[in-house]
Amino acid sequence: MRYPSATPGLAGNDLRQVRVFVGPDAMGNVTGVVTVGPDTRPEGLAAGARLLGYPETAFVRQDAGTVHVTSYSPYERLRVCTQTLLATEHVLRSRRELSPGTDLLAGTDVGEVPVRRYEDMAYVVLTGKRTPVRAARARLPLDGVVHGEAFVVDTGRARSYVRLSPDTLEAVRLDPAAVLSYCAAEGVRGICLVARSDNAVRLRVFTTSLAGTEDVATGGAAGGLPAFLAATGGGHSQSVLVRQGYGTALTRGELHVRPLGGAQVAVGGRVISLSTGRLDAGCLP
Repeated sequence: MRYPSATPGLAGNDLRQVRVFVGPDAMGNVTGVVTVGPDTRPEGLAAGARLLGYPETAFVRQDAGTVHVTSYSPYERLRVCTQTLLATEHVLRSRRELSPGTDLLAGTDVGEVPVRRYEDMAYVVLTGKRTPVRAARARLPLDGVVHGEAFVVDTGRARSYVRLSPDTLEAVRLDPAAVLSYCAAEGVRGICLVARSDNAVRLRVFTTSLAGTEDVATGGAAGGLPAFLAATGGGHSQSVLVRQGYGTALTRGELHVRPLGGAQVAVGGRVISLSTGRLDAGCLP
């Protein structure tokens, strides 16, 4: 399959489409993985991400045995992105460029990030230091909604977390402009609405990377849950199943959060392949 390209530096490059954070009742997020060379410029990557339109796109460069992953949404560059790292691990393993039993150590804008397999699932280890948590200062755009105290948790991208009842979480609607205004005032990249259920945590995430709209699945946001739950007395020492999103399976994701030894937290999810192709040079302007 060939896909349109309006970016000369990407024409003819390999493109894999996958879904990340798939579950029995969740289709997860469509993600693009594009192989690039050493001379591809950042503005070409940003333009390619806008054209492709995936929630997140991984641009993968391999050099002397190392793997570098540069991540973009259609709106901004992401310093680190769990979704694109899981997608990259899946693609490299499917191409047999990762040996069985070998972990991926991916270069990102925040340094090298490990992607490890536990049992039959890949996990991204988000941090090797204690996750910073502070009380939020700005007023959340939740007028008339009963909610707990908001906290800012930073797992590479800072987000505000607030606890709601399960029914309230399902009913909330946030205006994208209000989300962006709040995030600018608080100095964060998203708003995370959290509710506990019997066997999982419900999560909804509104993010600057999608212009203030809601994301289907957000690995970094899920990775901040153990620190947020600890700060609010909800415990954090056990593995957590996170059900994110709202509506049908097409707009939901299933994420697995695994506290590791020390202060490390790993976020994993199931990945399935959709299609393989190349960006089409014939569609250049």
